Amino acid sequence: MNAATRADLRRPDGTPVRALVVDDEPTLAELLSMALRYEGWDVRSAGDGLGAVRQGREFRPDVVVLDVMLPDIDGFEVLRRLRADSPDVPVLFLTARDAVEDRVAGLTAGGDDYVTKPFSLEEVVARLRGLLRRAAVATAVRGDATLAVGDLTLDEDSHEVTRSGEPVELTATEFELLRFLMRNPRRVRLAAAAGEDGTVTVVGLSTDALEDTVGELVVREAIIFGIGVVVAGVAAAVATRLTLRPLHRVSATARRVSELPLSSGEVELADRVPDVDADPRSEVGQVGAALNRMLGHVGAALAARQESETRLRRFVADAGHELRTPLAAIRGYNELAARHADELPGEVAGLLERMGSQTVRMTALVEDLLLLARLDAGRPLARERVDLARVVVEAVTDAHAAAREHRWALDLGGGDEDEDAVLPEVVGDPERLHQVVANLLANARTHTPPGTHVTVGLHPSIGDDGRAVVRLSVADDGPGIPADLVPHVAERFARGESGRARTTGSTGLGLSIVAAVVAEHGGTLRITSRPGETRFVVDLPAADGTPDGAPADPGARLSSRP
Repeated sequence: MNAATRADLRRPDGTPVRALVVDDEPTLAELLSMALRYEGWDVRSAGDGLGAVRQGREFRPDVVVLDVMLPDIDGFEVLRRLRADSPDVPVLFLTARDAVEDRVAGLTAGGDDYVTKPFSLEEVVARLRGLLRRAAVATAVRGDATLAVGDLTLDEDSHEVTRSGEPVELTATEFELLRFLMRNPRRVRLAAAAGEDGTVTVVGLSTDALEDTVGELVVREAIIFGIGVVVAGVAAAVATRLTLRPLHRVSATARRVSELPLSSGEVELADRVPDVDADPRSEVGQVGAALNRMLGHVGAALAARQESETRLRRFVADAGHELRTPLAAIRGYNELAARHADELPGEVAGLLERMGSQTVRMTALVEDLLLLARLDAGRPLARERVDLARVVVEAVTDAHAAAREHRWALDLGGGDEDEDAVLPEVVGDPERLHQVVANLLANARTHTPPGTHVTVGLHPSIGDDGRAVVRLSVADDGPGIPADLVPHVAERFARGESGRARTTGSTGLGLSIVAAVVAEHGGTLRITSRPGETRFVVDLPAADGTPDGAPADPGARLSSRP
């Protein structure tokens, strides 16, 4: 046997050749596997056809030794399935069927070689090495041909064995067995001893049981370590939860405070962190104590704000009441003097007329302030069923008479599905609801140029909360409201610029009164605007199915305080 024959075969990446042995005889499969492992190959075996297909897909062998007669599917079907995944893998049929037609069938089916049983291990290995070389799957790597264990040396090229320099005569089978044992020192523990007659006895003890025991110990240690890690993690999580429980209570207090409506009105800020969580001796306690101090400051600031707002509302209400008397006197004297206007110089008569118009405007401003003060104070409004359609018709008629240069349109419908349906009534204060419609129309009339189209619509609809509502809309095609003013246009004394500038004596309270009255009736006000289209939409709860004098929604109220 020459040196080239003994050269190791390796895959192109330098890893051992992968071989798959498929035979339903366990003894034969183990023998072939041992012989190929002796060659330094990575070997796996399968005892049936389906197992072979599964191993082929997972292992991706470089060469396959395949028996034809298998218990489930024959070798020809296994070959077909293996080639479906790996078309170029070399396959050597190894079978007891030695007829010529069987050989032809195997090679015709796609086998690369065919060996019959009984066989020579050397022949099978040589044929497999040839298949690998022809398929360019593996390349030969020249290695050291001398094996040594202790004072025992084996030369694979010359087939010579020596012990302490003395030659040892072995048969071919003994040589192959000794070479296998020496090539697998980690799997077999060898010991050699010379007999009295000069013979050498070599004893090999398999270390598989030892390795299995060590592997089992490693697995057990890994499992115990994993369990320890899990237990430690659970204990750490529980300890962390217990440690952070005071912090959770502090955060719960902060969350409850953050949900309170603090923007307006009287606010009762009674939430505090419990004393047990406000102990300054701990970090969490320091946070809790700081939060309590901050809540105290915020509560004091809110109380001061509420007191200031209350004083301001009281002042506005008192001032309005006090101004009514002198305004009535001024207006009365002005009307009395106007009766003798023909006796006065023309310039004086003009001044009296201007004084009268300003008195009327001042009176309207005072009345608006008094109304807002009453709404802020939570004084209850009247509650009765109101035919909003009648209110709208009357208001549009008045607006048409006051501003004939505008183009007014009225759209009273029964909704999208039934335009002839009767509009539902609403429950509220008829005088205040009339003021809502009148203020919206006055706003459109005042802040748009002559010739503007103003459309007033009234329809039944469904509100955002799913309730039945009566929807009032006032739309115009005027210059629009500046985008930065739209969110604030319903605030008190808010005035626009350019097309909506203060040129007609507007007080800036009309839309704030609309917003306040609509809110007191449980409704909503939405404002959208762009050049050429400004729309005010008011939704009021419908009163269908409710008795006179009762609110449409039991949760609705007609005052700003309970």
